[in-house]
Amino acid sequence: MVEPDHVADPKPHRRDAAIGASELFAYVSMGEIEPSRSYFRQVPAGVLKGENRAWGSSVVDQAHPAWPAFFVEQIIAPLWERGYRGFFFDTLDSYQTIAVLVLIVTGRALLERLGISTLYLSLLYIDVVAAGLQ
Repeated sequence: MVEPDHVADPKPHRRDAAIGASELFAYVSMGEIEPSRSYFRQVPAGVLKGENRAWGSSVVDQAHPAWPAFFVEQIIAPLWERGYRGFFFDTLDSYQTIAVLVLIVTGRALLERLGISTLYLSLLYIDVVAAGLQ
């Protein structure tokens, strides 16, 4: 597995079975996009829903209707054209950070309507940040 931005042409690294088959797989993040990616500014509106501060990336709403076509056309197709035939898909679980944030915001609004103290809400927020979920 390689970072495809660091290996422009994977074809010279292919070996057939007669000499010990090997092939480079392109690392592809499905659930997050780093701002340094060439396609970052073309991501359809509404697809990026959160942030992974630990990695400096934006979290993708994989359920957004525009995401599948964008992912295939702007991320996978160019790698295929360059010669990649294997892909390692990572960050498929990043949507969970969005779900947690939505739950916190929804929970905060509900608690405020019920008159539960802001101090409690702050402690909840601190616990979530400490757990690395935001």
